Amino acid sequence: MNILHHKSWHVRNKDNIKKVRRDEAKAAEEEKERQKKIAIAESEARINFLRSSKNENKSVALEDFTSHDHVNLFEQEEKGTKYNQDKNEEVEQDKKKEQEAYEKKIGVLKYLVDDDLDLKNQPWYKTIGPREIVNAEDDVEIDVKIKRSLDPLKTIEDLTGGSERKKHKKKHKKEKHKEKDDKKRPKSIEELRAERLKREGEERLKAQRLISGNQNLGKPAEQKIEADDRKRRYNNQFNPDISKF
Repeated sequence: MNILHHKSWHVRNKDNIKKVRRDEAKAAEEEKERQKKIAIAESEARINFLRSSKNENKSVALEDFTSHDHVNLFEQEEKGTKYNQDKNEEVEQDKKKEQEAYEKKIGVLKYLVDDDLDLKNQPWYKTIGPREIVNAEDDVEIDVKIKRSLDPLKTIEDLTGGSERKKHKKKHKKEKHKEKDDKKRPKSIEELRAERLKREGEERLKAQRLISGNQNLGKPAEQKIEADDRKRRYNNQFNPDISKF
């Protein structure tokens, strides 16, 4: 039943399903109208019968009275001539529902389009999985990523080392965000005391430099690099004949 559902002649085609539902609704409406007409006809027949039976009862009572016989109020019931064919619509509907449920259970009754099957027991390939709610900003970001992935310049950047620059930029961005997070986080008393001592030390060193006139005061001494290759230890290792060690 679920093969080639895209064909126009297939029973599971969407257009055919809509057509069947429309025909079933139309048939149900026609059946409802027919039942309404039947109910009106039965009501009119019942009224006419009651009127005629009333006249008959009057004539029978008059004959009984004139014949001096005893009056039998249940004579028509005993003879079975009284109209006793009133139908209880609710009882009939309940019986019909029970019969349909039983026939569906044993597999005798099967509609062409079953609403329960369409709504609850959908095949796995027709069900739609849960999707996250995506707002407009996420849509724009996804669109930018797709366009970026399809851009030929991105391939050139990847081949020429653009990805390394991008990684460095991304790393710098993460460090910047980390610094912002650290600034937002409230500092403890020990951290505030350490910052104060560091700041006082820098101010004290700055004042000493201004007094002494030496701007290199407090800076670590730079090691002088020898320009002569023969005096370097690295060169002497490969020239043992001229090495002094």
